[in-house]
Amino acid sequence: MSKQEKYDKFTADLEEAGFEVRPYSGRSFYRGPAVRIEQDELQDVIRATTVKLQWDDMGKGLIVYPIETCAMSFNPLPPSPFRKY
Repeated sequence: MSKQEKYDKFTADLEEAGFEVRPYSGRSFYRGPAVRIEQDELQDVIRATTVKLQWDDMGKGLIVYPIETCAMSFNPLPPSPFRKY
């Protein structure tokens, strides 16, 4: 499954399950669709899609998004225009 197909399936599955899918770029290696949920909703998200997932604990909830392939770690993304270096 290509990256775009994975993003499309993740988005369609989770919107159908009633979750709000939004853009996420909180990690240096990931930019794409994600859902923000409470800890107790994690199993609902996992059950809603066959896409393999990972999540970040933000202290007040979780950000859940598709797992990137290993090849992505060798293709760094350009710096965010919102970050000052």
